[in-house]
Amino acid sequence: MSRRNKSAIVNFIEKMWASSLVPPLQQYQEFSSFISKNKQSFTREQKPLANLTEVMLLRVLNRHTEADALTAKRKLQFESIQVKIYAHRWSRMKVVEEMRSGDTTTTIAKAKALAEEAATNEWHEEELRALFLLHLIEMHAGHFKQALDTAQQVKLKAQKSKNDYYILQSAWAVAHVYFFFSYFKEALAACLSVKKHFDEKDLSKPQHLTYFNLLANCYQQQHNPDAAIEIYTRILKHLKQSQIGDSLLYIAATSNMASALVQKEQFREAEKLYKDVAAFGQKSSWPTHKLDSQLNLARLYLKQNRLKEMLACLRQAEKLTAQVGNKRLEVSVLELKVEYEKVAGDVHSIARAYDKYFNKYRHWQTIEDSEKLKAIEIKHELELQNLNEKLMKKELQLQEQELQMLNAHLQQKDKLIGQFISFFNELEETNLRRKEIFVRLHQMVQTAKATQKTENGKYNTKFNEVHGKMAIKLIAAHPSITAKEADTAIMLAKGLSNKEIATLTLTTTRNAEKHRLNLRKKLNLKSKEDLVKKLRQMLLQ
Repeated sequence: MSRRNKSAIVNFIEKMWASSLVPPLQQYQEFSSFISKNKQSFTREQKPLANLTEVMLLRVLNRHTEADALTAKRKLQFESIQVKIYAHRWSRMKVVEEMRSGDTTTTIAKAKALAEEAATNEWHEEELRALFLLHLIEMHAGHFKQALDTAQQVKLKAQKSKNDYYILQSAWAVAHVYFFFSYFKEALAACLSVKKHFDEKDLSKPQHLTYFNLLANCYQQQHNPDAAIEIYTRILKHLKQSQIGDSLLYIAATSNMASALVQKEQFREAEKLYKDVAAFGQKSSWPTHKLDSQLNLARLYLKQNRLKEMLACLRQAEKLTAQVGNKRLEVSVLELKVEYEKVAGDVHSIARAYDKYFNKYRHWQTIEDSEKLKAIEIKHELELQNLNEKLMKKELQLQEQELQMLNAHLQQKDKLIGQFISFFNELEETNLRRKEIFVRLHQMVQTAKATQKTENGKYNTKFNEVHGKMAIKLIAAHPSITAKEADTAIMLAKGLSNKEIATLTLTTTRNAEKHRLNLRKKLNLKSKEDLVKKLRQMLLQ
């Protein structure tokens, strides 16, 4: 296979991993078509990458049954992937599956490690993916403060990198956290504040679809079932028409539609939908959805005084809480157990149920209250920090513009001197009026050099004014670095070449190279480490 074809395949696979607002079904169809046309051209190393990409696209489409089957078939192949970024992506996909199984303890640590690895390697999109995954795990683990904090990190990083996909993802994240922890009034307000970013006519984009499902949930919890049902109906119609298989969003929308019908006392229709959700939950192997469906059925049976069926649901829910590990849902199970005992149990059973419920509730509420206050403080701190960073950047930009003007002026002078010297050499070779022209041009060169020395002095003064603190900071951290080496370090961090540094410091290119070599030694850099990148991290960030 030619190098050109090999590169085209690698570029196409990587394109599939890029965060895109293209509808997932369209993206998967494009992928399938490409694989079909180029199947014989794939190298041995490229086949695992293509198979892993297909699993990812199936997950995005919520076709988890197909994704699970392909993963089981290709697991050994995926485990042996040598391409570093694809090994990272496979690790993240395994963490997602562990979270789906209810593990929110080890997965938090793993998601943090993935985010750190992505940041170290400057994989910006992978860092956003890992942080958003961490946000979801923290939320399901019951960590209100951490979930809000991480959502804010995703928002700031997405805005900084102008990543439209995660700008939309993070737009509804805060509202989702409020809703998940039962702050329904705040959730609705947060949802409505970002509604302008989403188009209810374009549900083909996952972010739009998820947002409107959340908005409908908020309407339902604020006792507006008609508004909620209108949105759920559009969502379910779209999901059925899009042929995306065992969609987890279909589970959520169906369950919430049933809850809205309960509010309108349409119990028979609601029970049918809850049973559909239970069947889908079983198929998806996501314990949270199984648990939610059992709790919703239990509440419905309590309203209808169908206690035998309610008890069966509660027993199933108790088993699932051990898998899910969510304190909020544990409290919900115990709360319903109390309601059951009040109707069906004796006095002692009611007392035991109450005691168990209130102990768990007090513990959970203490955590929630403290974490909520911390979350608000952190949110305000992050917003203030973001504002201060913008003001500092603006001030630095003005100073940099002034410095660049001085730099450009000096470079123009240097260019003029070069033209004088070139002209001088040309005339010297012609031997025409040699002596007279030599004297006149010599005077011109001396005058230009004297002017340059004055301009250089102004430049150095302004340079120390703008960047003096950086030099002090560098020398304080590494006392063996000299003042001239510190100035060279700052210029390198600003993107100047050795020749430009030599011109501005009235020295030779060789001296600039010598300073550069000394900086590498004094900073203890390995041969593969980038000096300029290291200096930018130390001085500019």
